Amino acid sequence: MAAGVRSARFLLVLIAAAVLFPAVSQGLTTPVPVTFIDAPDSIDMVHDAARNMLYITTTTGDLLRYNIASREFLSPITLGGNLRGIDISPDNNTLAVADLSCDSTQQKNWIHIVDLPSNQTRKIEIDFNVSGESGTWSTAFTDNNTVWVTSDYGGSGWLPIEKVNVTTGDVTNLLTAKDCTMLVPSADHNYVAYIQPGNTAGAFGRYRTSDDNLITANISLKYLYEIGVSRDGTQYAVPTNSYLYVFDENLESIGQLGLDGDDMPRDVVYDPNRDRMYVSWYNWSFGTEKVPALQAYDTNTLAMVEVIDDRTNVFTDGGAYSYEAGRLRISDDGNLLFARVEDGVNMYVVPEPSCACLLATAVFFLWRRTSSRQRRR
Repeated sequence: MAAGVRSARFLLVLIAAAVLFPAVSQGLTTPVPVTFIDAPDSIDMVHDAARNMLYITTTTGDLLRYNIASREFLSPITLGGNLRGIDISPDNNTLAVADLSCDSTQQKNWIHIVDLPSNQTRKIEIDFNVSGESGTWSTAFTDNNTVWVTSDYGGSGWLPIEKVNVTTGDVTNLLTAKDCTMLVPSADHNYVAYIQPGNTAGAFGRYRTSDDNLITANISLKYLYEIGVSRDGTQYAVPTNSYLYVFDENLESIGQLGLDGDDMPRDVVYDPNRDRMYVSWYNWSFGTEKVPALQAYDTNTLAMVEVIDDRTNVFTDGGAYSYEAGRLRISDDGNLLFARVEDGVNMYVVPEPSCACLLATAVFFLWRRTSSRQRRR
């Protein structure tokens, strides 16, 4: 009797899939509206949920402020220098901005701190660890008062990832990594993921801030340039010059996406509230299959569940470098997705899970439950 009930349930799901197939197909392939934000000197961006503002760093030293509600720029905050990575504190009150400028005579790098309630700015200077450093590269908040920082080097070298107290300016060296290492915090700020670019060692890692637990790994013979971490640090995704590789909390491989030689993943960002990740793709000119430029994937099944942008020429070839076209950021509520393009930023309103996503998830879990029971028998 129980076997008959299970078979009947599975049959009902299959019938529903057949009945809903036209809607499912439409749900998977219908792109969402996009707003282009004109910012030709842009590098990185971050959303401010408290003020519904998008902050955009530029090579000219201006921190652009784009009001989401009115769809217009406010006057920029002039920081100076050659700005790079940006992050916002969990309480949405402080920005930390990296700057490729430095003082080689005094042997100092710095980051810019912006107090958002007042828009007051200040620099926190960081002494060189080795001669030849040439500015800061990436920032990541782990709590409202602590930001991680990486640096650039005039050539190629090994530099510490540093922890900065934004109130006192105290700096602590955490671990050694390559110059221009990229940092990404989890949505709960209990994990920081990082990748070390610039060589084929394919080194990356994750750090759990609650107990200082560090795990490192490699993707041999692959160039790395970006990384994504799920909201609770249980999954990681690493774009390379071929595939997108996916790992669990212990950095054990659980799958990969893409077609080697056809499509190159540019970046990945995880939804802060749902079991989803968003992947941007660059299409090689000689590729036989063209994937849509921006897609959503279920993080349980790694199946594609939504097409966000169905065009195939949105993101240019940025090579194996960070902060290039295809760089992704997402709002704290998961409703807005931002993608860097050649002359600015694309803003997408993220759709709710479609019937395609819900049906695919239901089929997956029913199949897994049935398979598990059969194995126990």
